[in-house]
Amino acid sequence: MKVALQLYSIRDKVEKDFFGSLKQVKEIGYDGVEFAGYGGIPANEMKAKLDQLGLAVAGSHVSYDDLKQDLEKEVSYAKEIGAYSVVCPWYQADSKEGWLKFFQDLNTFGKRFAQEGILFGYHNHKQEFEKLDGKYIMDLLLEHCDPEYVTAEFDVHWVYKGGESPLEYVKRYAERCRLLHAKEVAKDGESDTEVGDGIIPFPEIIKSLPKLEWLIVEQEGFSIDEWESVRKSCDYLKSI
Repeated sequence: MKVALQLYSIRDKVEKDFFGSLKQVKEIGYDGVEFAGYGGIPANEMKAKLDQLGLAVAGSHVSYDDLKQDLEKEVSYAKEIGAYSVVCPWYQADSKEGWLKFFQDLNTFGKRFAQEGILFGYHNHKQEFEKLDGKYIMDLLLEHCDPEYVTAEFDVHWVYKGGESPLEYVKRYAERCRLLHAKEVAKDGESDTEVGDGIIPFPEIIKSLPKLEWLIVEQEGFSIDEWESVRKSCDYLKSI
C-alpha cells in the first residue's frame, strides 16, 4: 500500500512553486501525489518532473464541469502523466432526477477512463449523507454506478461529519474501495488535524479494505507548519 498527498492540502505552496513543492513532497517520504489542478503545466513537462523525482501519480481530482466540457482532454492528460486514477471530487444536485443524471454521467466518464486503464471514482463530502427515498445519496450512487467503471474514494472525515461510522461504512463497500482519503478529525469532533492525532481509527479501517491501493492524505486547516503537518501524517501512515 502506498501513501500520497492530495496537493490541495498545500495549495498555497503549490501555487508559488509547483515543481519545488513536488520535490519537497518526495523528500518528506510520500510515494505519490493526487493533483487538484495542474497549474497550467503541459502534461509532458509534468511527466518529466515526476519521473525525475520518482513520484507516482495516485490520481487527479477533476471537476464535473471539466469532465463534462472536455472529457478527452482530461483522459489524455491523465494518461500521459501515468495517473492511476481520476476522481470527480464534488457534486450537488437539487433533485432526485439531477442526482440520477449525474450517476449516468459518472458511468460514462468511468467507461472512457477504463478504456485507457485508468481507475475512475467519486469522492464524497457531507451532502452525500443526506437521504433520498430513505437512502443515503452515497448509497444510491454506488447502486446506480457500475462497479466496473466507478469506484468510491471515501473521505473518512466527511463520512464522520455525515453522521456515519467511518469504519463500519467503508467496510460495507470494501470491494469498491481502492483509494481512501486519510483526512483526520480532531478530538473536538470538528477540526482537521494530523492523521493519527484524532479520532478516526485508521489501522482498523485499513485492515478492513483488502483492495486498497492508495492512502491519500488531505488536510485543510493547520495548527502547525504545513510541511511539518503533512510530514507527521505521512510518517504515521507509513508506521501502520
